[in-house]
Amino acid sequence: MDINKLEQAEDKNTPSPILKTLADDESWEIREAVARHKNILAKTLDSLCNDENELVRLAVSVHRHTNSKTLTTMCADTNNQIRCNIAKHPEATLRVLTVLSLGEFDKDVAQAILANDKTQDKVRVKLQAQLESN
Repeated sequence: MDINKLEQAEDKNTPSPILKTLADDESWEIREAVARHKNILAKTLDSLCNDENELVRLAVSVHRHTNSKTLTTMCADTNNQIRCNIAKHPEATLRVLTVLSLGEFDKDVAQAILANDKTQDKVRVKLQAQLESN
């Protein structure tokens, strides 16, 4: 890992075009630092949402600039913490929550979806029934 690149990715003054370039780095540590950066653009977060490294995807799932399109893409993630983060994200739309509810059942994910005020009643009923039967 290139320490200079990591320092750049962690520098709060690094401009978004440089972050976009660093998002393609081979080092997951650098990509994770980029995904946590406050100045990252939504389209750069979108490019990281399917990263092979879970820590990079976790950072994307909680970032305030992650938009509903990216969250929808991430709904199929196999990491349940990422799926919980998606359900709790302020940009989680009704569509995101519905898509998330259709994935493999997990108690924690179901509870996170139920805790979101945007969740539709029909989705709530389905998830509550699944929680009771598991």
